[in-house]
Amino acid sequence: MFLGLNEKAWAGINIVVYGKTPLLPMQLEQAIAQASPANEVRIDSFEDYDQAYDFCKAQKNIGFIFVLENSGEVLAADVFRQLGVHYESKGWPCFGVLLHEKEKTMMGYLSLQKNKNLIAYHPVQDLLDGDKTFNTISEVWKSFVSKF
Repeated sequence: MFLGLNEKAWAGINIVVYGKTPLLPMQLEQAIAQASPANEVRIDSFEDYDQAYDFCKAQKNIGFIFVLENSGEVLAADVFRQLGVHYESKGWPCFGVLLHEKEKTMMGYLSLQKNKNLIAYHPVQDLLDGDKTFNTISEVWKSFVSKF
């Protein structure tokens, strides 16, 4: 189903959703979990960068990150890199999706150019809209498999 055809597809990899917009990371976490109940235990969300960073550092199994474009004062690609570095220190690449709340922006495209492990750029509505969530996640999964 979500992120693969079975729940074992992502064994050993956990997922983080990070962004500064109040409640949005949690809403995205819930939408993803609803689309794939079997993977619900693999997803965590954060609005606070320090908490997200400490979590990723402690877990060292965060191999996929949904990062909102408004992730702080620095480029989203840099936030993504900082959160993923702990997983990558184990020798595996960390991949992610950049999410935008309104329209795609030049800063978003710069992030994609700066970090090739950001494999997609989607509006948050593609995950929050229950009719689109599964298809969006399936598309992300295909991109993940081809990049890996």
